Amino acid sequence: QVADLLSTSPAIKKDRLVVLEDTKHLFAAQNIVPIVASEALNDAVTTTLNKVSAQLTTEDLIDMNEQIAEFVSIDDIAHQWLVKHGFSQ
Repeated sequence: QVADLLSTSPAIKKDRLVVLEDTKHLFAAQNIVPIVASEALNDAVTTTLNKVSAQLTTEDLIDMNEQIAEFVSIDDIAHQWLVKHGFSQ
């Protein structure tokens, strides 16, 4: 059986699915893109977003999506990730 899922689907871990390599590059990348109001954007915000981007992994996103599926608060999920990676206390 074959399924077309998002690479961050919690079903991958939950159902122990095997992720196949897309050697023909048929599927576009699923990039996370920050959207910031221009009046809120400054060097500190840019630096922080770049640091978050450097540490955020597909595995992190799978874990977060799994928690969302279990109805954990999005604020709590984000806070836990930020604490784990040293961005918050």
